[in-house]
Amino acid sequence: MPLRRRILVPLLSVQLLGMLTIVSALAQDHDAKRIGEHRAVNTVPVELQPAVTRAEFLGRQMYLHDRAAWLATDAMLAEKRMRPLKKRLGGWVTEPSALGVRVIFFSNDDTPQRLYEIDVDERERLSDPVLESPEPLTADHIAQLRARTQAQQQSYMACAQQYNTVVLPSADGIHVYMMPGFVKNDVYPLGGYHLYRFDSSGRDILSSRKFTNGCLDLDESAAASKKSDDGFEPIGMMFSHLLDPQPTEVHVFISLYAKRPFAITTVDNDTLWTIERGRVSVIDSMASLKAAGGTSDASTLPTDAP
Repeated sequence: MPLRRRILVPLLSVQLLGMLTIVSALAQDHDAKRIGEHRAVNTVPVELQPAVTRAEFLGRQMYLHDRAAWLATDAMLAEKRMRPLKKRLGGWVTEPSALGVRVIFFSNDDTPQRLYEIDVDERERLSDPVLESPEPLTADHIAQLRARTQAQQQSYMACAQQYNTVVLPSADGIHVYMMPGFVKNDVYPLGGYHLYRFDSSGRDILSSRKFTNGCLDLDESAAASKKSDDGFEPIGMMFSHLLDPQPTEVHVFISLYAKRPFAITTVDNDTLWTIERGRVSVIDSMASLKAAGGTSDASTLPTDAP
């Protein structure tokens, strides 16, 4: 079963891209409530707009499918009618539905049978469940399960003991995201995310990528405890990243779970981005933000951080 996300804020969820360095972004006046309000928001460069749009879309899909899986798991485990069927549980698969995301729990039989299915909408509302539907899993479901199993068997840099998966079918194959589980409130792993792209059968890996070079957490509880000398609290956190010229779906995914916005500096093009509730925006350069009063705090992370 998917690891339950220990986050209580609805509709707010990843994976950073490269070498990460943490600094505090401190509010400089009482009116600044978000990172993006420090400076004027600029237009995303034309050449990066398709990648940013794709990141926002995929990140939100990752979040919706991940969230639906654990909400459905909670509902399934609480369902009295499922008690005699729990020993037969073999796993789950998600798919888009008219209401949002459908989660189908299936049996561990040689020919998997549907045991429990339920829809989850954008507002976290659940439909009435269907138990023991006679309809078999589709060929697409079987391909997704095959791809997930293969992805879980790969060797990859792990930044958590427990991993979740999100499987998203696409025109260019089946995308399987390997994602470190969230096990502490207000602490979001930023490293250890991986993507495997399979063919439509789920048998062959067409490509793979990592989203980070190392492990690091976005610890909002630590950020909230830090204050500047004049008493202002941090309004967000900032990281540098080497692997892409723009934020990715992992950043968007994390931002939908996190309570605060955070910023990413893409090193190759020296661009500063803010990610908040699934939206990616360009703000001023790191130099401009520091000139406006942002304070670097390298003491929060070792100098040889990944």
